[in-house]
Amino acid sequence: IPRPIIGYLGNIERRIDYELVQALATLHPDKHFVFTGPIEKEFVPDWFFQIPNIHLTGRIDYDRLPALLKGFDVAILPFKKDAVSRTIFPLKLFEYLGAGKPTISTNFNPDLHSFTADAVTYCADVQSFSEAIQSALQNDTETLITKRVAIAKENTWEKRALEISNAIEDYLYHQK
Repeated sequence: IPRPIIGYLGNIERRIDYELVQALATLHPDKHFVFTGPIEKEFVPDWFFQIPNIHLTGRIDYDRLPALLKGFDVAILPFKKDAVSRTIFPLKLFEYLGAGKPTISTNFNPDLHSFTADAVTYCADVQSFSEAIQSALQNDTETLITKRVAIAKENTWEKRALEISNAIEDYLYHQK
């Protein structure tokens, strides 16, 4: 697949904002949008399989994901903004950041901002998403990559487990 590659890892199903993806693929015919993950065809519009710069790899083994992610120039989370998506906390966000990738997302869950600082660009519409892709491709630096990796390190399972353990301990201590 030619570069630049704008990539997504995860289930291809109801959460995806297909109208956004269609508009981005049309606005950026020189870029290739790679979607990797199991496809739930009942949620995916027929045209999604016909656009020449959208590539569907299907599901791949988890141990191959780091190599695939390394090939992305920009990682995306093009989720619909709705009541269901508002509650999603996608771990792939930290996989993207941990790989140092510029990450662009729709603003489907405002709570994510506090976990990602300003390392992720959150977009409200096609135009801002399109501009964010261009900016990420033109302005990525080692400093930004280092910052993204550092934010991912602050959001590991070990860190979450320690926070939960501390909260439980604090609660039990104050119950005495």
